[in-house]
Amino acid sequence: MSELPKSWTTTSLYDLLIALESGSRPRGGVRGINGGIPSVGGEHLNYNGGFDFGSVKYVPVKFADLMTKGHIRPNDILIVKDGATTGKTSFVGADFPYKKAVVNEHVFICRTTDRTNSRFLFRYLMSKEGQDRILENFKGSAQGGINQTFAPNTAVPLAPLPEQKRIVTKLEQLLERVERSRKKLERIPKLLKRFRQSVLAAACSGKLTEDWREENEIEENAVVLLDRIVKERKEIFDKEYADYKKGKAKKPDSDFILEYNQHDFIHSWATAKLDNLIYIAARIGWRGLKAEEYTKEGPLFLAVYALNYGEEVDYRDAYRISKWRYEESPEIQLQENDILLCKDGAGIGKLGIITQLPEKATVNSSLLVIRGREPFIPKFLFYFLCSPKLQSIAKERITGSATPHLFQKDIRELYLDIPPIEEQQEIIRRVEQLFTVADKIEQRYTKAAKQVEKLTQSILAKAFRGELVPQDPNDPPASELLAKIKEERELAQVKTSTKRKKDFRRAGEPASVLLERIKIEKTKMESEKASGKNKEQRRVDEPARRRK
Repeated sequence: MSELPKSWTTTSLYDLLIALESGSRPRGGVRGINGGIPSVGGEHLNYNGGFDFGSVKYVPVKFADLMTKGHIRPNDILIVKDGATTGKTSFVGADFPYKKAVVNEHVFICRTTDRTNSRFLFRYLMSKEGQDRILENFKGSAQGGINQTFAPNTAVPLAPLPEQKRIVTKLEQLLERVERSRKKLERIPKLLKRFRQSVLAAACSGKLTEDWREENEIEENAVVLLDRIVKERKEIFDKEYADYKKGKAKKPDSDFILEYNQHDFIHSWATAKLDNLIYIAARIGWRGLKAEEYTKEGPLFLAVYALNYGEEVDYRDAYRISKWRYEESPEIQLQENDILLCKDGAGIGKLGIITQLPEKATVNSSLLVIRGREPFIPKFLFYFLCSPKLQSIAKERITGSATPHLFQKDIRELYLDIPPIEEQQEIIRRVEQLFTVADKIEQRYTKAAKQVEKLTQSILAKAFRGELVPQDPNDPPASELLAKIKEERELAQVKTSTKRKKDFRRAGEPASVLLERIKIEKTKMESEKASGKNKEQRRVDEPARRRK
């Protein structure tokens, strides 16, 4: 801990608390309980010291009434006690939305004495230094956590009480301004997402290149292009079919059958069904790999985590599989410009495009491989699949409840507005130009967001070094405050002990007499217990004595 002002002292978190407790849940959990008393878990605490109750869980009222511990009160400090978010800390302030609530078994309640400003302690515990002190007590693996021993083992700084109040007041002013900046920054990713969707929507509807069409003559419009493709494919089919009749080849696919019409509004465009315009494949009849089947070397094995909405595929965290596993499914061995689409699970609709493929790669059973054929430039097909129009249609086609699923036929039956090749090239150029602008803004946002986070931690660090507000020499030193807190804790423990023994006490009886009588009662109980043992032993020995 950094050097503190002379009037400050250091103590343990435990010394500043009058309660350290966690709650519980009914046997069988809280699933299916739609009302009662809100039960706060680690997922409800956020990293800004507040709460997120987007998904509230409850315990029955009767169960909450029987809970002796875990009831939330104003000014309580809540700390996640286990799992990946261990140490996450929130404060129960005036804006807490529930008059009555409890915590579950994964959250600690830290309740301070009246002689400590609870917000002062809370702000320290959510600072980087405070989080480090808490996590020094982490035990176990990734799913480990902290137990009640973390409180006596967590060192905290203690300022004089008047200075605590001044620090909290100053902190609230500064952090409120930082929070306003953070909330404004949080709007940027949403705005950028909407901007990118607007660009794609304009690109796929023809609005993005409306001026380009007016200024440029098109050599081959989309309908003529599709007519030519049908003619060329029909010639290949007829030749392969003749070989098939002679027994020299297998029966060819009827890929020359296309469904298309001239676009309703743009003369040079066509509207066509994707079937037979794309190659689409997936890993079929395969249940996946066991953990021991992954290898340190070999082809890359991509899953949904490698995808994002409308970005290049990320190879960094890909697993690897053996060469024979890769070669058993040649139809999904990836090529440059392949498009990957997540077809099921939570990531359904996520897309990525293969660019600069670093080495051999394949996909797991959750991904579709889509490969554009004529009349597509691959990047244009990718932008179309990323567009809001397709995404909304895809969501309508999703079937299943527990695990949503998108079938190959759902993609094949989609209709696409197809521009001429020259216009596809211009659309790609303009989309990439606008996306580059958005990327630069996003980079600036990321940098600014990190600066805001650093600013928050910088303010907190300054506060708990005693540098945020000046010290007042008239303030009683924190050592005196700590001594009074310890004195009050000891007195409270005596009162608690006395309360437990109230059945022995008589009206007006002095404490000394009470203690003496307790000793007598204790001696009597021990004597009776010994006498009972002796009687039991005589009962056991009696048959043997009679036989003699």
